[in-house]
Amino acid sequence: MIKSSFKCSMCGRVFSMPEHLARHVSMIHGTKTSGKAAEKGPKAKASRRVGRPKGAAAHRPIAAAPVLAQMRAYHADLSARRDGLDAQITAIANALEQLEAVGVGPARGSAAKLGRPAGDRGKAGSLKDFVVQVLRRHSGPMRPKEIAAGVKRAGYKSKTKDLAHAVTKTLPTIGVVKKVGFGLYRV
Repeated sequence: MIKSSFKCSMCGRVFSMPEHLARHVSMIHGTKTSGKAAEKGPKAKASRRVGRPKGAAAHRPIAAAPVLAQMRAYHADLSARRDGLDAQITAIANALEQLEAVGVGPARGSAAKLGRPAGDRGKAGSLKDFVVQVLRRHSGPMRPKEIAAGVKRAGYKSKTKDLAHAVTKTLPTIGVVKKVGFGLYRV
């Protein structure tokens, strides 16, 4: 139960102590009161709100219409480019399928003709070859320990005690393998 109450003359809020009313009036309404004047109300209203810069440029709305129009135009341009690229990708994929169906082989002396893809995958049966096979079968990035376990499951024979260490040292030398994060690799 409030024994005495002090009412703000501007907004009507009620306070139990004059100090609370004084703080409210100075912070909310931007006027200063002191002592017994807080009980009677503020002396004079401030010409501007406390905390606003002179000129009150902070309250002016930003003209968003030109920015919005530019963003929409840029979005439309990117969408048109995407549609064009999708059409080109589809055309090239169809052409590749037709060439492979006819039996057109790779150029003479290329890595693909020798039975392995370009990118220094290594000899068939090598650690590099098994690493690339394991990474291609897995959809996401893998850690060297996971790759080493996959290489063993794939049938790689090794006398090394720490295959994960060997895989870690081999990964940077494989051209088709990319490091995508801290300790994460993918093809």
